[in-house]
Amino acid sequence: WIPFAGPDEQNYFAVDLDPGAAGTRGQVISFGADQFVYGSKRYVVAESFAGFLGFVAGLFATGGVELADDWSDYLQLTRRR
Repeated sequence: WIPFAGPDEQNYFAVDLDPGAAGTRGQVISFGADQFVYGSKRYVVAESFAGFLGFVAGLFATGGVELADDWSDYLQLTRRR
């Protein structure tokens, strides 16, 4: 895994270069404290990094991200969990 975004309460997005049998090399996954501490599922966010960028572009297009109130240099999701 190559983490490239985070932390969100110690959760990250990563490019998965060695996926399991059902995965795709280069898929983008979520991982972090939710899996290791709480036993939550790990999710495939996109089948590729390009797909992830399309997902993020869609969030911008629909108002799904905003500037964080306390960190004006950062973006956050408008609806979380």
